[in-house]
Amino acid sequence: MFGNDNQPKILGETEIMELKKKHGIVLFYMDGCGHCEIMKPAWNKVVEELKDKHKDEIILGAVESSSMEMFKKHGIHPAVSGFPTILYFPPGRYNTPVHYKGDRSYEDLKNWILTKKGKGKKGSNNSIVILTNTNNKNAMGMGMGMGMGKTKGLAQTGGGHDGGGNGARSRTKKRTLLMKRQRQRQRRSQKRHKTSTRKNKKRHSRY
Repeated sequence: MFGNDNQPKILGETEIMELKKKHGIVLFYMDGCGHCEIMKPAWNKVVEELKDKHKDEIILGAVESSSMEMFKKHGIHPAVSGFPTILYFPPGRYNTPVHYKGDRSYEDLKNWILTKKGKGKKGSNNSIVILTNTNNKNAMGMGMGMGMGKTKGLAQTGGGHDGGGNGARSRTKKRTLLMKRQRQRQRRSQKRHKTSTRKNKKRHSRY
């Protein structure tokens, strides 16, 4: 069997059933397969290192080709066309597994498995908490030091207290509006004066 020397973890029927609701990475191998034997040391080393430490986060193990009927029995249909094949089973999407296409070395296998493990509930929650805490601190700091203070100032003073920018523009607009109104009044006054002058000239010309 695969792994006579340093026996890998072989998945049982109970663990195969759990693939429907848990993250899982499964090696499909065939007895007597030369490629399977070549990758055996790297796979076994990764499994021995991770299987106990992360057993609650991800199902990790191997299945021999003659035992693949257990998958079909529980409605799981892995797309395996050759050996060895390594598949990642996302929870709830166990019939659309992801094929491992990397190198069959210890480092590449381990990094890929840890990446998929990180998509689990525990890893995702930890990531969300860290990112949320960081973002909240930055946002609160900016809001208290900048945004919130500005908003309060604007509400109380009608736009006059916001670091000078909006207040200066507001005052400029007011001055421009006042000057425009003054020019309009001057033009109306000049127009009335001209109209009055023309009327006076007409009266004098009659006499």
